[in-house]
Amino acid sequence: MEKKIDWTKVNQIEPKHLIWLIDNRIKEFYTVFRSETDRQDNLKHSMEKDQEKERADFKTKVARKLEFIRIEKSNLEDEILSEKQLVLQEINSYKKQLKNERNEVYRRIEAAKAERRKQLEAEYDRLNQSGNDRVDGILSSLKRSLNAETIDELLTQETDFTFMQKTAIEDINFATVEKMANQLEYMRGFFARKKAKKYASELGKFSQWVLEQTNREKKELKEICDKDCCEIGLEIKKYDKIFCEKMNQAGAHIKEIENKYEKRIHQLNEEYQIKVQKYTEQKREQEIELNQRLADERKKLDTSNSEALLALYQKFYSDFREFIPRKNLTEYLNYHLSILRPNYERYSCREQLPEQIEIGKLCVDAMPYFEDDAIKEFLMTDYGELFSDGYLKLPYAIDLSEQGNMEFEYGADDDKHVVRDIQSIVISILLEMPVMKVNFVLIDPLKSTNTFAPFNKFIEVNKSSAKLLTGGIVTSEEAILGKLKIVNDHMETIISTCLKSNEMSIQEYNEKAGPNAEPYQIVTIMDFPANFTPEAVKYLEKIVEMGPRCGVYTIIMMSKEQMDSAEPKIKAVYGNIKNRLYPYRFENGRYVVMQKTSNEMKYMAELFDMITDKQIDAIAPVYKKGIADAGRTIIDFNYVQIPREEWFQASTADTISIPIGMVGADQIQSIQLGAKGVSHHALIVGQTGSGKTTLLHAMIMNALMKYSSKELEIYLIDFKRGVEFKIYANYNLPGFKVIAVESEREFGLSVLEHLENEQRRRSGLFKSKKNSRCEDVAEYRELTGETMPRILLVIDEYHELFSANHEDTITAQSADLLSRILAQGRAFGIHVVLATQSIANARGLDTAIYELIAIRIALKCSEAEGKLILGDSADAVNMIDASDSGKAIYNANCGDKDLNSIFRVAYMDSEKQMRLLSEISEVYKELNIIADTRVMLSNVEDDPNNRYIKYADGSDLISSEAVLYLGESLKVSGKFRIQLHPGYGSNLLIIGKNQKQAREMCFYTLLSLMMYQKSNRERAIEIYVYDYGMPERGDTDFFINIDRQIKSDCFYYANKENALLQFRKMYERIISEEAEETYFIFIGLKQARDFRNDRIYSSEYYDMFVELIQKNALLNCHAIVWDDSIKIFHNNYQGLLSYFDERIAFNMPDEDGEFYIDETNCSKLSISNAIYFSAGEGNQKFRPYILPMVEYQENWVYRFAERWMKA
Repeated sequence: MEKKIDWTKVNQIEPKHLIWLIDNRIKEFYTVFRSETDRQDNLKHSMEKDQEKERADFKTKVARKLEFIRIEKSNLEDEILSEKQLVLQEINSYKKQLKNERNEVYRRIEAAKAERRKQLEAEYDRLNQSGNDRVDGILSSLKRSLNAETIDELLTQETDFTFMQKTAIEDINFATVEKMANQLEYMRGFFARKKAKKYASELGKFSQWVLEQTNREKKELKEICDKDCCEIGLEIKKYDKIFCEKMNQAGAHIKEIENKYEKRIHQLNEEYQIKVQKYTEQKREQEIELNQRLADERKKLDTSNSEALLALYQKFYSDFREFIPRKNLTEYLNYHLSILRPNYERYSCREQLPEQIEIGKLCVDAMPYFEDDAIKEFLMTDYGELFSDGYLKLPYAIDLSEQGNMEFEYGADDDKHVVRDIQSIVISILLEMPVMKVNFVLIDPLKSTNTFAPFNKFIEVNKSSAKLLTGGIVTSEEAILGKLKIVNDHMETIISTCLKSNEMSIQEYNEKAGPNAEPYQIVTIMDFPANFTPEAVKYLEKIVEMGPRCGVYTIIMMSKEQMDSAEPKIKAVYGNIKNRLYPYRFENGRYVVMQKTSNEMKYMAELFDMITDKQIDAIAPVYKKGIADAGRTIIDFNYVQIPREEWFQASTADTISIPIGMVGADQIQSIQLGAKGVSHHALIVGQTGSGKTTLLHAMIMNALMKYSSKELEIYLIDFKRGVEFKIYANYNLPGFKVIAVESEREFGLSVLEHLENEQRRRSGLFKSKKNSRCEDVAEYRELTGETMPRILLVIDEYHELFSANHEDTITAQSADLLSRILAQGRAFGIHVVLATQSIANARGLDTAIYELIAIRIALKCSEAEGKLILGDSADAVNMIDASDSGKAIYNANCGDKDLNSIFRVAYMDSEKQMRLLSEISEVYKELNIIADTRVMLSNVEDDPNNRYIKYADGSDLISSEAVLYLGESLKVSGKFRIQLHPGYGSNLLIIGKNQKQAREMCFYTLLSLMMYQKSNRERAIEIYVYDYGMPERGDTDFFINIDRQIKSDCFYYANKENALLQFRKMYERIISEEAEETYFIFIGLKQARDFRNDRIYSSEYYDMFVELIQKNALLNCHAIVWDDSIKIFHNNYQGLLSYFDERIAFNMPDEDGEFYIDETNCSKLSISNAIYFSAGEGNQKFRPYILPMVEYQENWVYRFAERWMKA
């Protein structure tokens, strides 16, 4: 039964079904139409047959009558002709008689003529004989009179008549006299030339006589003959005249007879014609009446037939328009044109997943529909957009969930066409899917990636668009096999983590998953099965079988040529694969749909032409911008955030469980530390941009919200040169015990030592008498009822701590401490999270230590790193694309493949993070809990608890002693300070070539002394700055800046232009004891040539300078001096070094360091560190403060100066 089309759901109209319905409608019409036309043809044929018979009968009747008239006329005509024939026979007999008489007369005349001719011939012969006789006589006479030898001699001489023979003279007697005479004349001339005159004369006479005699006789014979002929001719003429007269008379009579009978025949014909015409006219009227009647009958039938056909047409038109309303068809086509098919001229990225993807036109042969011109005109007029090139064509859109697995079979000659087609399909899918919701696995074994070359225009290396193409275009056997393995692993992960039941599909999962929806994968294979091994084909079989459920679809361009030469194993497996593919076969520019249908129609797919390079160049930037705008796939932190009402409510007695991301649609991934078993520590690996820092933020933020500072203490160490974790130092967060950003290895070691001590302390508590049964924190808390917080140590880029070899003291000590903490810390509630970009870079750490870390979290990393962190399940790392930041693998049992859980890290922007941190901070402030966090930062502006920041912000800081705060200690528990106490040698010497670092240290010295000065206003404390240093280009001149802000008679700043005058004044005030307590800062002693002792006579300023330093205790003055070289200082001021009990060293040669501060490793000192030496105490490394960023510096100095002025 025909299924009615629901035009309100244009997205659900299946083109095959619609084509079948159209085909069915048209064919049904033609069935009825042919039945009706057959009926009409039968009626028409029957009528025509009857009418033809009637016409034939009528014509037969007329013909018979006309034949009768014709016969009658013919009989009369025969009678006339018979009569005429008799008369003509008589006349002809008479004429024959006349001819016979004439012939007899002619015969007699001819006989007479013959007789006379005979007589004349006899007479003529007589005359000839007579002439011959006479010639014979003459010749005989000549022979007698002539000697024979003479004649022969004459005849043989060479003459004009040598043709004559000896016997010629004997042959003179010819048949005629004329010839004979002529011959005699020749002979005469011959003899004349031979000088035989005698003979010539005789012959001449004889020749003349012969001629005369002959002519006379001939004349006489001629006269006789002429007379006889004349008489005979007259007689013939006379008879001919009589004969002609008689013949003319007979001819005239014949003519008269013929005229007479012709008139009778003519009259007979006229009568016949009249009779025939009269009858014909009579019958013509009857025929017209007959024809009119028959025409009326035919017209009536034609009208009836036409009305019946018109009714059929009208019904078809009406039914077809109701079946396919124009409005609905327009909506359907517009849906495909505007919704499904990309507008390449004004392309914009899709935001929603398409229900279908249009790849071309679905066609069937339309020529059977055009058998009838009226139907053809109707279809082409009302539904012309459905027909072209002799085909019915509908937009061909495929539903990937049903038709995503496709096979296109082609031959060797179709290669170029097929390449363009697969390009068109891939580009159509790419442009129709929302950005970042689809990626492609492209396999091009024979064309060196050229098949998919246009695809590269949509990809930028090391950017998000690279996710479109997972692992690049693969060609080799090994690469194809590896890629198919990765796809199989991906499907297994999808099934295990996303699809919770056998009935669930990726579509259903993605509807629930929201931002954690899985992108679809399109595996596209060209020239299959080239470069496919049997193992690869088995993987392909799994992909084709399970792929659609997992959102993985396969498009195979199957080469018959390649398949024919494939191994039997491959052919056998592909037979199973083929049954799961939607098959097409290339024929004459289109693809025959080989899928069997119940209607057995031959459907053909006409794929879209591949878009032009110009169109790609226009679309690619739009698409790449869409990817950039869409950004990476993000799981908002809201999905995993601890609800506000649950803040600080959780206990760490049994475990630490911190949400860090999402698994699948609705499952939260948490990091579990301290649970029964082995999951006490975690190892995190992820390359740059993989989302490692985001993961750490998610863990730390939820830890801060879930657990109070009494339940969890966090030690955060970041060895990276970045600012990601500085944000935590800006708030009151008691949960943090340590925040170290851009940490030094010494500080990391110090933290490990601190935690080792904490382990010992807790061990002691566990072993106390009343707690002797305690084995871990949980039991301790349960037994004592006391809260013992767990400790979470987070070290980012931990490999920096172990980057040196085992011989390095810090590396060796750190590795030993970490090993003990990992092994024992779990019992004491100490948990370690190590994060790095590369495990391999931790060269000083034995890999056996990782066996103590059960939890492994792998973000995108290299295959080698994946093996280090996940072991046998390292292949799973390949499922994470390089640009897919935030996607990770969680494994709680040292890389056990069965325990891999792929999740996506939760992300929060900095604005939200600051808001949450502010709320956390306020909660603690309301509870009157103030953080005592050890903050390790270089930039003072990053630490709101820094004394300089606090002072500038209005805090009252009392400094009863002259203490200099120049940096941070590299010890957890240490506070770095330099106290200038009363007494000899209480001066500070700073040696190092880093001018910027030295100036900044001198500046913080100034600020410390200014704060000390304001704290002791009752004492006359004076501060002097002598600046011989040259600020580096771009460096802010902060000394001049603060000098402009401060107007005081107890602070003096002098540059090298006025330093000498100011120094003399200061010296005089100190010597005269006008100044109660004096501090002078000398910047750039090397440049102060007037203070050197390099002449024959000592410089007075040198003497003053040395006196003030040597007598500092007596004069109550203290010097803070920077010089860039200890060797130069020692050469210029020999013996003066011993008056500097406080010393600071930057990076310098080891021999200089050993001389200066008794330190042998100064050359290895980091540029960001310095060493503090105090006489009688051990050396201490510290990190000097650096000035705020330029954009912050001026405002901060202004606020500090303003606060100082008001104090």
